[in-house]
Amino acid sequence: MRRASDDTAGSERERARRVGLGWHSRLATRLAASVFLLSSVVVAFAVLGVYDQARDELQASVFDRLTDVAASRSERFETWIGVHGRLLDVLAGGPDFRSGAATVLSSPPGEPATVETGDALLVFFGDVLRSWPGVGEVALLAADGGRVALSTDPSHTGTYRPVDTYFTEGLHAPFSSKVYLSGVTGDPVVTLARPLADEQGATVGVLVVHLDFESLIPLLENPDGLGDTGHVWVVDDSRTIVPTNSPDERRGVESFAIDRAIRGASGTAAYRGHTGAEVLGAYMPIPETGVALVVEMDQSEAFGPARQLAVVALLFGLTSMALLVVGALWVSRRVTRPVVDVALAALAVADGDLERTTSVRRGDELGVLSRTFNRMTGQLRSLYATLQEKVVALSAAEEDARSSSSRLRLALEAGRMGTWELDLSTGCVAVSPQVPVLFGREPGAAVRDIDQYLGLMSPSDRGPVAAAIAAAVQGEEDLRIEHPVHWPDGSEHWLAATARVVPNGGGSKLTGVVIDVTERHRYEDELAHRALHDSLTGLANRALYLDRVGQALGRRRRSPQSPGFAVVFMDLDRFKVVNDSLGHVAGDTLLVGIANRLREAVRPVDTVARLGGDEFGLLVEGAEDTEHVVHLIKRLMVDLAEPFDVGGREIAVTVSCGIVVSDGSDDTPGELLRNADTAMYRAKATGGDTYAVFDIEMHHQAVERLLVEAELRRALAASELVVHYQPIVALPDRDTVGFEALVRWQHPTRGLLPPGAFIPAAEQSGLIVEIGTWVLDEACREVRSWRDRGAVADTAWVSVNLSPRQFHRGDLVSDVDAALARHELAPDALRLEVTESCVMEDVDIVLEVLRSLRLRGLKVCIDDFGTGFSSLSLLHRAPFDVLKVDRSFVADVDREEASIEIVRTVTTLGETLGLEVVAEGVERSGQVRVLEGLGCGFAQGFLFGRPAPAPGRADRLPGLHSGTTA
Repeated sequence: MRRASDDTAGSERERARRVGLGWHSRLATRLAASVFLLSSVVVAFAVLGVYDQARDELQASVFDRLTDVAASRSERFETWIGVHGRLLDVLAGGPDFRSGAATVLSSPPGEPATVETGDALLVFFGDVLRSWPGVGEVALLAADGGRVALSTDPSHTGTYRPVDTYFTEGLHAPFSSKVYLSGVTGDPVVTLARPLADEQGATVGVLVVHLDFESLIPLLENPDGLGDTGHVWVVDDSRTIVPTNSPDERRGVESFAIDRAIRGASGTAAYRGHTGAEVLGAYMPIPETGVALVVEMDQSEAFGPARQLAVVALLFGLTSMALLVVGALWVSRRVTRPVVDVALAALAVADGDLERTTSVRRGDELGVLSRTFNRMTGQLRSLYATLQEKVVALSAAEEDARSSSSRLRLALEAGRMGTWELDLSTGCVAVSPQVPVLFGREPGAAVRDIDQYLGLMSPSDRGPVAAAIAAAVQGEEDLRIEHPVHWPDGSEHWLAATARVVPNGGGSKLTGVVIDVTERHRYEDELAHRALHDSLTGLANRALYLDRVGQALGRRRRSPQSPGFAVVFMDLDRFKVVNDSLGHVAGDTLLVGIANRLREAVRPVDTVARLGGDEFGLLVEGAEDTEHVVHLIKRLMVDLAEPFDVGGREIAVTVSCGIVVSDGSDDTPGELLRNADTAMYRAKATGGDTYAVFDIEMHHQAVERLLVEAELRRALAASELVVHYQPIVALPDRDTVGFEALVRWQHPTRGLLPPGAFIPAAEQSGLIVEIGTWVLDEACREVRSWRDRGAVADTAWVSVNLSPRQFHRGDLVSDVDAALARHELAPDALRLEVTESCVMEDVDIVLEVLRSLRLRGLKVCIDDFGTGFSSLSLLHRAPFDVLKVDRSFVADVDREEASIEIVRTVTTLGETLGLEVVAEGVERSGQVRVLEGLGCGFAQGFLFGRPAPAPGRADRLPGLHSGTTA
């Protein structure tokens, strides 16, 4: 007995193991995991909700405080001017002062006033300046311009030219100026003027007061409630903050609020302030003063309480979640044990043991489940016996089931459909109500025979269907046909009909289904269109364009006397700037606008295609000659030059075009497009916004570039590149202080090649990144070697040129760090040179990398200064330390006055900005004398040394003078 019990228990354990049951089963695990995931989601949403609500409430509260402060400070500002105006009215209307002022102003020009009058005026001016805060100067101006008395010099008399607004306006009525910067002190002032009358009421002069803005600073100090980061700014229409203690900090500031306020708008916003911090601000103009007021508070301080509240909510939620998971584990263990027992019993029943029952004795739902299961097994035993009896009866229905299954299978294959049957013995037709609808008829339309069925179609649609039905009836093949159906309203639909001859008692019948496949046809047509058209613009894509070019080639070859055609490759200039500045949505909108203009500008027989990105193709049919195509392209370029409206912004674009006029020769469509692409790059190389007509020399040059690129890859692997070094000297002692590293190619057959022979190919292929990294490391290695053997002073440095591609591919900052660390050099041993054109390719990215290098202690040089189109803006924004004057300006500095003035301007600019100035291309002693006289600190050129390879260990460095190592 015990052995039987043990065998049963072992069998149960094996069954449980086989299906993965136990108290720690999947049900318990899933329950605990579900509680954990649900509570995690609830906690996450709760914390986010608390934070968002607190943030919104804090932002609204801060905006209210900022607005109140802005309104109160604006009112103080206006009150300040009003009070001074009223004080001036009282002063100008005083009888004693009017009498004394009239005496002074009426005395003859050039003659001093009486001693008594002069003393009284002196006392008056002194009293005004002492008792009237904020007054910078008081002046009396005679009405005829013949005399003036100033508080800074009361005895002063003399003539002047009365042209100032405050004089011309103040003669007739009280005058108050807008805030402006004093032409003498550069500080902000407000001028008030009042007319002066004598005892008879005649105007004898004007009393003028210049109000010093410094007295307004206490009125604008940060009030309570704005925290540690609150600020109040007053800005004039030149974006200058007034008042402030530092003129360098107040001019040309920019931010969202400042821009809105000086345009006359008021409100609140979250934005980046002019100091770079993310702030909340309120802004409003102060009427009739020419200034606006901005109140700001850093977002980090404003939203601090919201973050603290979110942290508290998160901690509370995590604690609650832990308690829920523990509870879920306990409950799951209580639940799963009886569930496992019932599941094992169910498995036993499923294996054929219909005598198996459960032993769970509980008063809850699980007990009910156990008892119900036991009743169910009893019913299963009874039903099993009954089922065996019915098997025989079911066999009789098997034939009918097969017939129904056949019809069902056809219906499932067709989907939503109508059904029809043709009795081949009687010729009668039976259709489902949906069939007439598929033909555009009313549901339930009478269809009793094959003629009425075909009558549902228009006469033009019946032929193929009738032939297919006849073939199926004759037993040739099953009916399978897709055919168009023209509805009475004129619309075209497509139907798919499927039918088969099946037995029908003693005869047979044709049973079929019909389904509307119109949508599928539309999708297929749309897919076919998409395969040959650009999804964004709807223009032909590259595949369709090349097919059209191939067709034009075929026509030309079949009829050599027919007009030719032209292939045009168009590329937008600087389209990347639009995407980077306005986003890809704006870029796509611009591309659609360009596509529409091109489509409208050409003839229907011509083809416009989008070849990819910002590249377009144009196939001009019937091109008489090159001049005809050029005229068309010029007109298209003028049309495209008109600004496009993109999201409320006007954007002007230019294109570079390459033109190939085909004579039907052996060129393939791909070769024609390639040649047009080559010509386009020639146009773009000249600055863009132009066109170029392909000639065979362009192809030869393109092939030459590919050959140079292939050889250059081999040269990198074979270490054929070398670095030459040209000395840079300090003026006037001509000591060598550094070297510029210049790469050369020691070609095995062509000899030593200059950079111009291979750098353009390296730039286009991207190899310039690998070359630049190698030159950087090689230059650092040489400097380390020179210093170790005492060939240079420890302060000597080497300058390395950077390519634009090094800023976009690879990691320039990491490469510089690695080279310096590898050769144990401090940052002052290396300088990096960039050109203006390099910076302008992507200003933001390049400037960010340059700032990172500058923070590491490296000096950055701007090379060929003055040859770009934005030199001054670059000097204002970029972190440059050295300014290198281009050799084109230095070449005639000892011969032409214009060259002298250019170099003088650049040298003065460098000195003003604290930059070192290096003159390039110095070849004559006369140039050196002029450069020294202009204050240029450094020079470089053949006069001091040509670029040369690094010397051997026993050799002196190029350009070093005797006894000089730095």
